[in-house]
Amino acid sequence: MIADTITLQIKNLQVAEANLRQFEKLSSSEAKPLRYVFNPNDPKAGYLPSITIRMIPSVFSGYYTTIDIQFSAPKIFYGTNYFGISEQDFERLTELLESKLEYIFEGRIITKAHLYYADVKNIAYSFNFILEQFPNPIEYLKLIPFLSMGKRYKKTSHTYYTEQEEIGFCGRTYNKQMGFRIYCKGAEMISNAKTPEEQETARKIKMKQLPFKVLRIEITFQNRTPLKKFLAVLTDKNSKRERNFYEVFKNGIAKKILSDAFDEIMNELDVAAIGLPIQDINECFSICKRAGLPYNDAASLIGRSVMVRQAGALQLKLIGDAHYDRRKRSLADKRLEKVLAEHPLPTYQFKQIVEECRKQLNDFKIMKPNNT
Repeated sequence: MIADTITLQIKNLQVAEANLRQFEKLSSSEAKPLRYVFNPNDPKAGYLPSITIRMIPSVFSGYYTTIDIQFSAPKIFYGTNYFGISEQDFERLTELLESKLEYIFEGRIITKAHLYYADVKNIAYSFNFILEQFPNPIEYLKLIPFLSMGKRYKKTSHTYYTEQEEIGFCGRTYNKQMGFRIYCKGAEMISNAKTPEEQETARKIKMKQLPFKVLRIEITFQNRTPLKKFLAVLTDKNSKRERNFYEVFKNGIAKKILSDAFDEIMNELDVAAIGLPIQDINECFSICKRAGLPYNDAASLIGRSVMVRQAGALQLKLIGDAHYDRRKRSLADKRLEKVLAEHPLPTYQFKQIVEECRKQLNDFKIMKPNNT
């Protein structure tokens, strides 16, 4: 898929009271404007978006209205987000969303044209890696929290890994503007299926009619500021302009965002260090010797592997920079990267999985019901 959860905002569109009968009216105050909220709770109606309408009194007369529409694009399309949608599905997506909004408002208040040009408040770009050929790729999720992603934001960093039954789930929020997570979509679907479409998908996964070993990567722009800055670099260099729905729903943009994040997390040096079997130091030296690494570089790589597994690659950088010149640390890393490029280690399964994921991301084949 290229996008999952999205929040659109439509400004100053007036809505009559008669069209808000399915909404809950929340009391207003000086601090909070009048709000109408729609949260779907009728399973018979199928998947529906959540809507918040804020009505701010105008200095002239009436109200200035903002409408926030939050939804999962694949669930609008399929009723489940196990599958993905691509740029070519955008027209059909807006038609389906328009139809669901007409049901909620009991009238065609929001049209396809409104949706096309709605501002994007936040968006999550996603991609599914199908890894059925590997014995147990889910186990390697436990290594992901030790890899590096970005810098701390205001001296805060949040890394977590939880495990439920067969679900390996790890996530890292590396600042307050963007988030990252990767998890087993097959296991998550089986555990959390609620709607009829999700339950049918879960049944097919259990019957091996659909892949179970599906790792999903998600990169979330948690507010409009980082999204505008990122798209400004790719497009018109204008980081202030609001971005519309039709602009962000592009395969090329999604691929660039996901690839950049993946390459930052799965950099070659950290993948090599963390993939090195360190249970037996004698075996580690034997591996490095067979690869042709000089003694000093072998010792550096083994030491880095131990340190990364203990502290994580991001924390290791911060610790090193607190005691040594960061430029020297960077030069040491580049030297080790060069040595590994000249003397590659054997490709252990963790690296094989990373390389397969990178290949699938480069091919950018969206997982759909007809191509799984």
